[in-house]
Amino acid sequence: MFFDTHAHYDDEAFDEDREMLLSEVRKNNVDLILNPGCDVTTSMTALRLAERYPFIYAAAGIHPENLPEDTEKDLERIGELLCAVDLWLWDVKAVPEKHERLTGVPAQPILENLKKLDQSGASVILRCPLVPGINDEDAALEHIAGLANTLKNVQRIDLEPYHP
Repeated sequence: MFFDTHAHYDDEAFDEDREMLLSEVRKNNVDLILNPGCDVTTSMTALRLAERYPFIYAAAGIHPENLPEDTEKDLERIGELLCAVDLWLWDVKAVPEKHERLTGVPAQPILENLKKLDQSGASVILRCPLVPGINDEDAALEHIAGLANTLKNVQRIDLEPYHP
């Protein structure tokens, strides 16, 4: 048995032959496929594929670099995923003052979306990869704890080791 743990059959490159490919994949001993989304559109496509094919599982996700500038519009689109997603894993990279410098993306829209997601009642796990010398100082840990204390639906905080 093979389990393809990271396939993007939602990609437009598969538009012409996706159906044929997916009908043949089981013949090649691939029994399970995880198709992750990286924005709202690809997440919705992954969910549709999982509904159609019993051997495909979807992981809905939005990478920070795929967040549009318009937070309200983005949250409306995220709302399309609310009924299909059981648990949201939300990465917290650094204190807001460092976040944009480290990631190239401002923290404010990400934090606003997190707060609105929490207000919707969605279950959330906050995740923070601890990078030595970057975000492993007391201020970063206090920020994560303080953020969690402002939210009602955080299940836990996962502090994760950094793997270069």
